[in-house]
Amino acid sequence: MSEPKIRPMAAADLKVVVAIADSLATAPHWPRSAYEAALDPAGVPPRIALVAEVSGIIAGLAIASLIPPQAELETIAISQPFKRDTTRIRVKTRSRCALYYLWLQNKLTWRK
Repeated sequence: MSEPKIRPMAAADLKVVVAIADSLATAPHWPRSAYEAALDPAGVPPRIALVAEVSGIIAGLAIASLIPPQAELETIAISQPFKRDTTRIRVKTRSRCALYYLWLQNKLTWRK
């Protein structure tokens, strides 16, 4: 199995993202509109929405809200077939969320 690739979530991913969340008892079962809101660059609070791909298949997702100087990981979910890679995917996804947050925090500070 290849290394997970973490990238920003896109509208084209939402069908799979919602299916992953709905298939897991421990994941929040948000309506599609909540995921659409997470993709809105003008949304309040601003959010980072990421997916993890393994061999071109969406294996997981993470959404974090940004309220400088803090960020909150709202959800992170790994598709059942990729559960054995959970630790590796979660570490990479959380690391990427942290990097995006630091970039955005720097950007917001720069604007002031």
